[in-house]
Amino acid sequence: MPLPSPLTIVPCGRFKNLMDFQMSTNCNLLKSHASSDHYNCFLSSLAQTAGFVHPEHVNSPGVLTAVQGWRQRQHAVLAPKLQQTAPPAGAARWDANLSFAEAESINQNNLFMQGAHVSCAADELQRTILVLQPAGSSQAGKCGSGHLTANLYPPGYVAPRLDLKRVAVMAALCEQLPPFVVYLSGGHFSPLLTRSQREATVFPPRELMKLVRA
Repeated sequence: MPLPSPLTIVPCGRFKNLMDFQMSTNCNLLKSHASSDHYNCFLSSLAQTAGFVHPEHVNSPGVLTAVQGWRQRQHAVLAPKLQQTAPPAGAARWDANLSFAEAESINQNNLFMQGAHVSCAADELQRTILVLQPAGSSQAGKCGSGHLTANLYPPGYVAPRLDLKRVAVMAALCEQLPPFVVYLSGGHFSPLLTRSQREATVFPPRELMKLVRA
């Protein structure tokens, strides 16, 4: 089901911050908690936005184990697609210039996930992922200022659409299959969930376990 249609009158430019994004859309997306265990906050967030895990279960031992298993499975899919050395910086790439060696280090040391992991997850779930973050902040860095950066990562290992204006974001949210939305700030991912996701009856992470075991 698509999210509720955003407001038809859209100011020019980009969103100022997360509150501006929330107030400018009728999607009723609110930030929820994601586990930071083993720097798996991205996958913990995605598991909630995809409906695999209820917000009340994110810190349960079984879910933490399943999310870590998802990290390992994702690395097995991602690593063979990467170059041995990072390609030259330039236009946006699906792998965000991540090399095989860097991906190995991230996996072995449970380090913070990068743009390539977002692209991999989008393809794995066959769903676009919208990452919102304060401008001027790196994925593992501190908060920035100025405006809210909106990056869309589609399935298919194609280059993400970076720093979108609010009109483009609104259009994406109106798609029949709207993107899963996560918020990145201060080196931590958090899910943005609908009211139905936040208020749903608590359910076990069966779908997450199916994904890990696939």
